[in-house]
Amino acid sequence: MLLQELKEQVFKLPPSDRLELAKAILESLQHNPMPQSYSSEAALNKGSQAI
Repeated sequence: MLLQELKEQVFKLPPSDRLELAKAILESLQHNPMPQSYSSEAALNKGSQAI
């Protein structure tokens, strides 16, 4: 499933289910932290968008 398709499906869920999905995603990120290079790259991209 493509990311865009997944996003479309998420918005069809009731708010309580979307909240549970968000919790599950956050928990999965806590258990599998991103490598340092990804978080550094994200910080750089965030900074470049502000310009």
